[in-house]
Amino acid sequence: MNCYEHPDRPAVGICKNCQKGLCADCAADVGDGLACKDRCEQAVRDINEIVRRSKTAYQKVGMAHRGMATFLALLAFIMAGFALFFFALTDSPFFAVYFAVFAVAFALGAFISVRSGRRIESVDS
Repeated sequence: MNCYEHPDRPAVGICKNCQKGLCADCAADVGDGLACKDRCEQAVRDINEIVRRSKTAYQKVGMAHRGMATFLALLAFIMAGFALFFFALTDSPFFAVYFAVFAVAFALGAFISVRSGRRIESVDS
């Protein structure tokens, strides 16, 4: 591949923004990639910033999933306590079963939230 601006020179890389071949004179190293000198440098810096922020967002979303899992687990314990209360102190098992179903649903939600958070956090950084 040759340089887009200088077809007689071999390209040393490709612009991260416009995907054109760049020779050593046309290339500007902006950190995580090459850019067309004086044309695409700011755009490549912006691309690099977007990538950096999205990696941070993955970590924050994973933490939010852990928080939601904790809240759902707490609700599951409360519902299980109500189920045991109604089962032990009343003759009718209707409310005990009612609260037990909610306890299981909240526990399942907590489990799913933990798994989702781990998957999100394990994305390559």
